[in-house]
Amino acid sequence: MLIKYPNLRGYALLKERGSLLSLFKNHEKKGQEIQIRMGGCLLRVYRESISFEGRCRDVVEELVNRGLLVIGEGRECWGGIDEAGKGEREGPLVVSGVVVSREKIPDLIMLGVRDSKDLDKRRIEQIGTILKKILPHAIEVMEPEVYNSMYERYRNINKLIKLMVERVIDRLRCFSPEVVVIDAYSMKNIPERNRIKMVKGADRKDIAVMAASILAKFEYNRWMVNNKEKKKEKRFKLHFKGVHL
Repeated sequence: MLIKYPNLRGYALLKERGSLLSLFKNHEKKGQEIQIRMGGCLLRVYRESISFEGRCRDVVEELVNRGLLVIGEGRECWGGIDEAGKGEREGPLVVSGVVVSREKIPDLIMLGVRDSKDLDKRRIEQIGTILKKILPHAIEVMEPEVYNSMYERYRNINKLIKLMVERVIDRLRCFSPEVVVIDAYSMKNIPERNRIKMVKGADRKDIAVMAASILAKFEYNRWMVNNKEKKKEKRFKLHFKGVHL
C-alpha cells in the first residue's frame, strides 16, 4: 500500500486514523508494509516498526510533535536500562542507563538507534560515541576480578545485575525521568515498583532501552580493546560456571 504525501499537508488524513503504528494494526497480511512519502522522505511502516529513508529529520520531528508517531507511550521524559556481558565468557559486566526526552526522539531515530544485537561493532562505536554526548546517562562496569569475587558471594549473576541496576537508577534520578523501563527478559528478579517498569523484549520495543543497550555494548567493547593485554595473559574472568543463566 503506497500513500504519497507531497508535503506536510497530508498529516490531516493521518490524524484521523491515529498513530502510524495503529494505522497498520488493522491490516491482515503479515509482512505487509505501508509506504508514506513526504517530500524527500520515505517512511516504511511495518506491523511493529517504522523505517525512514532520505532527508527525514524534520518529518520525524513533526510526526512526534503532532502525536502521529508515538514513542515511549507519549512520555515527555523517561529512562531505559540494559546490560552487556551477561552472555559472554570474557570481559566485564556492564549496565547502562539513559534518559530520553521527547525532543531527542527524532535525533535517535535518524541516528539509527535500535537493539545493539542488530548492529556491528563499527556502528556501535559510531552511535555509542554520539549517544554519550547527547543523552544523560549512567554506566556501571563490574571488572572481571570484582565479578569473580562477588559471584562467589551471591552465586547468581542476576543478583549482581540487580545491584548494578539499582546504582544506575540512583544516578539517573537527578535527571527526573517519569519512569525507568527495563528489559524483563535480560534482567530478572528486579521488582517492578514506583517509576520502574519491567517490559518483556524492551530492547526491541523501547527506544530508551535500545539506546542503553548500545551504550552498554559500547562500553563492553571499549573495555575489551583497552584490556587486550590482560586477555593475552588470561587474566579475564570466565563468565559462566554452568549455573549463571
